[in-house]
Amino acid sequence: MYFIRKLKSQQLGIELIALLFFLLAIIIVFLTWGPRAGWGIIAIVEFFVVIMHMNMYFKTKNTSFLWLSFAFIIIVIFAVQISIFGMTKTDPEYIPSVIAAIAAFLIIAIIIVNKKSKWRTREMLELAAMPVDQTGNGFTERPFSCGIIDATTNEIESFARFISKNMIAMTYRENDKIIFSFPSSWLKQNGLKRGYKGDSWISVSTRGDVSVFISRKDYLCYQDTFSFDQLCTNLALLFTGFFELYKKGEGIRIMDKLNALRLNPITE
Repeated sequence: MYFIRKLKSQQLGIELIALLFFLLAIIIVFLTWGPRAGWGIIAIVEFFVVIMHMNMYFKTKNTSFLWLSFAFIIIVIFAVQISIFGMTKTDPEYIPSVIAAIAAFLIIAIIIVNKKSKWRTREMLELAAMPVDQTGNGFTERPFSCGIIDATTNEIESFARFISKNMIAMTYRENDKIIFSFPSSWLKQNGLKRGYKGDSWISVSTRGDVSVFISRKDYLCYQDTFSFDQLCTNLALLFTGFFELYKKGEGIRIMDKLNALRLNPITE
């Protein structure tokens, strides 16, 4: 789908920086202490990655994180075998281990390319900005009230599970409403920090009242000073439209709208 980008280009994220730092550290360990020490470091780091993915599964119930956990466990076992036992090409378990490791990397690649474990914050911000043509009214700190939707508590709860499972927004229960937060920080995106302070969000009360807030950080990601009220209105309309699709049993169309933007699966 062709569209005019209204967000600034994404800068190098902390995940890529951490990956580059990790690769550099592994190279140094390999050269200084040898392959077995290097594979030992890989095993330790990837074990923590397994824990992080399991934590995200319990938060979102997204089965992609179970597959990622399984894949990284295979890599951990492969790395431990080399580090502790010094596995060589002549060992009988070498070929099965290599095949399993290749399968694990394929699983990881498929999930990454298809954005199954990626938060869709930038897609939501781009979609919200598509109809916006007004500029001049800059950011304000106040939430924006956007009317009422016709929904039961059970429908809102079910929709919240769908939104969380599909990495569209993190959900928080707060008194008589559900907050749908679009996480922008690495710590929140990976379940290492809770709360929606500083993030853009949409709240839906048990009565169906809808409120929207776009954070200063997300607003400054736009290339121009678009009308804040119009952005909030469009984000609310987008989200309530998603809710109507979900009520009709057409949740797949929500994902189609997000995937149609074809944002870079690595950086965005």
